[in-house]
Amino acid sequence: MSPRFFLGMSTAGARSLFKVYAFASRLDLKEGKRINGRNYSFTTVSQMNFIHMDCHITAIRMAGSRDEWASASLHNANTKCNVIVPLWSTKVKDSDMERSFQR
Repeated sequence: MSPRFFLGMSTAGARSLFKVYAFASRLDLKEGKRINGRNYSFTTVSQMNFIHMDCHITAIRMAGSRDEWASASLHNANTKCNVIVPLWSTKVKDSDMERSFQR
């Protein structure tokens, strides 16, 4: 099965930016350990539910009083999530990837 079929991308959708919902939490490092000068890191987990960024933004607008991550959880099979990670593709413009990291 091709990755394009697996991700549910149409020919037009292949240029759309896909993201993955994940849950990230801060992890304090052991005494004396540092990574890039910090004494903490982050750990993440995901069920690998893919979503178009446009769909995520639309869901936020339609959510009413729910916050962004409560709404995202509904789209993520009721799995906790608090970050959305962009997926690189040769079909996605570099400028779109850059913007997605700034969100």
